[in-house]
Amino acid sequence: MTAAATSSRGGIGGALLAAVALVSFACSNVSAFEYGDTDIDGHYFTYPHASGNRVIKNRGTFPENIQQYDVVLPADVTWAVATHNADSGFNFVVTTAEDKAYWISPSTTAGAPATLEEIFDFEATGDQPPLVRHYEGNEPPAIITLPDEANVSPLSHPIPAGDGVYAFIDTAGDLVLWNLDNNAEIGRMAGIDALPDARIARSVNGHWRPWLAFYAGATDWPHGCILGDCIEGSRLLIVRIHPQLGMIDVFADVNLPEGDVFEGISPMFLPDDTVIATVSNRERGSVLVNYDTDGTEISDSPAMGWDGWRHQLFFNDFGTPENPYNFMVDVRGPHAKKFLQFYDLELSPFWALRARLDPYNSQGQGTRVLDTSVSADLNGDGINEALVPDEFRENIASVQLKSDEFGNWFAEEIWRLDLPGTMSSNLAAVGNSEGEIGIALGAAAGSVFRMWIPLLDGSFEDEGDGPGFSSFPPTVDVFSDWPTPEVGAPPTKQPTVAVAGVPPPTKTPTKAPTEAPTKSPTAAPTDGTTMPPTRPWLESLPQLPPQPTK
Repeated sequence: MTAAATSSRGGIGGALLAAVALVSFACSNVSAFEYGDTDIDGHYFTYPHASGNRVIKNRGTFPENIQQYDVVLPADVTWAVATHNADSGFNFVVTTAEDKAYWISPSTTAGAPATLEEIFDFEATGDQPPLVRHYEGNEPPAIITLPDEANVSPLSHPIPAGDGVYAFIDTAGDLVLWNLDNNAEIGRMAGIDALPDARIARSVNGHWRPWLAFYAGATDWPHGCILGDCIEGSRLLIVRIHPQLGMIDVFADVNLPEGDVFEGISPMFLPDDTVIATVSNRERGSVLVNYDTDGTEISDSPAMGWDGWRHQLFFNDFGTPENPYNFMVDVRGPHAKKFLQFYDLELSPFWALRARLDPYNSQGQGTRVLDTSVSADLNGDGINEALVPDEFRENIASVQLKSDEFGNWFAEEIWRLDLPGTMSSNLAAVGNSEGEIGIALGAAAGSVFRMWIPLLDGSFEDEGDGPGFSSFPPTVDVFSDWPTPEVGAPPTKQPTVAVAGVPPPTKTPTKAPTEAPTKSPTAAPTDGTTMPPTRPWLESLPQLPPQPTK
């Protein structure tokens, strides 16, 4: 029943490969019932794409045609998730260090206020990134909450794995399938010792049975301890889920040799379903590796010695409509070199470094908050950008690739957004699910959550002097065949969800929509309003009805 093969090759440490074909972890025949990936629709993560690739297909209106809001929460913000649907527009769900959650609903109309509500009846800790479900209507978004008996790891979250089925890592380090219709476990892959903070990536290429990738084989890695603990993975698993039967097929089980680890909390699916993972070795350094779906190593970035880990960010087309070009982007040594790097994956066995710019820092040392960057056509000029925190993480900077007359690529920063202090949460990002134009962003510095919302009411339509709403060139999009996770009908069975509470008063935009970002960060709303960081403050506010956006 098991077809196993071992091989070694160059690259970092010659990874030991154990490719196991279709080993099922349930004693049942393969289901004839086929699934699509519409079960992802209406689900939102702390990163913008279920594949782990931090890309958005919409066109933005940055840096001019946006509206900025600041909201002060009762405690420091830990995580943020951005959502969008036709009825309520752009929304954010934020969790705090007090293990509470809030729904913030800003407006795309100039000068309009935002609303804030507390979300109740969910069980999570400030360290647990939320999985949010938000389909349609003016109902609040909901945080997916599984029952206590599911024993979901408090450092990870479930991911949709079929209609009404969720996959997650439990406290024992097993991969578990949970059917929320019966509120019961339906499958388990035991004994794999998955990382307690493993984030499961999922292919969204229309597979009828979901494909997942994650790190397992937890092992001590005392050479940095910069990702929240001193434990990293030694195994990469790529599996297929049968949600009707609770079966799990193993496509690939990559076991690294001693001394090598998968440094990070999540691999990334590329559009062709190959997988990117970060492999580190204290002597040779840290590299990005491209694996085929059977676990075969295809190619990798050159090893450059140890100067910190490599933070894989996104894969996108950074060329022009006339000259499209795909690049894999990482930050080399977020706490050392701080290089933002653009790699050409076409060469094998080693990628070619085409452009580099510094200094940028995509992670606060010692945290698990890695979703701090996004790639999209944020300014609407038809060319995708890399949006990353600056060296001190007090701004987020837009970097675009350009080429000279000889065809050489170089990276150039083209604009920045000020943060209200040092970035302490992830960068929440989402595109307009109703049309091509519109991207919203949100990030926190301590208890201050700042949002940048596109103006879609026509108030600041472009007159031809720069990017705007009137005439956009076609954006290069290597992901055109990917299903859009923001659009679609809800699954047949709805999970148990949180209930929204009573909103406090509305918040107005913190600056005029066309005003350039200020250089000095703020720690409070710029309209002068201050809010005591205590829960009694929230409960004593007047009860006002929510004001959903249109």
